[in-house]
Amino acid sequence: MSQDDAPVGHQLNRPERYPDLATLLEEIRRKPGMFLGSMAITRLCHFLDGIEFAEEIHKLPAEARWIRPWRDDFEEWVAANYNASRWTLSSFSLAYLSARFSEEEGFRLWYRWYDEYQASRRES
Repeated sequence: MSQDDAPVGHQLNRPERYPDLATLLEEIRRKPGMFLGSMAITRLCHFLDGIEFAEEIHKLPAEARWIRPWRDDFEEWVAANYNASRWTLSSFSLAYLSARFSEEEGFRLWYRWYDEYQASRRES
């Protein structure tokens, strides 16, 4: 059976240059135009939504998925640290709103939160 004939959800091939989500997110930060077309928080959101959709539709096992449970944990962390009003907003929407509707500033703000989140996880 060739790789193309493998049952959906049973073959996981990730490019070696992006072995995990953290590596991919760093590359997106460095080259947003290459991945997203421009530095825009809504485009980053949709890009990650696309990965999550692909993981779901191809029925990847939980241990092979990138987006969940990371996204749930990150969203909870952002809400606890930056959403005092407890608005029902994702981290992407909150960054966009907090950056006064600037796509680029929202992108930068989201990555500042991401860096803080990553640092807090290394400390614990």
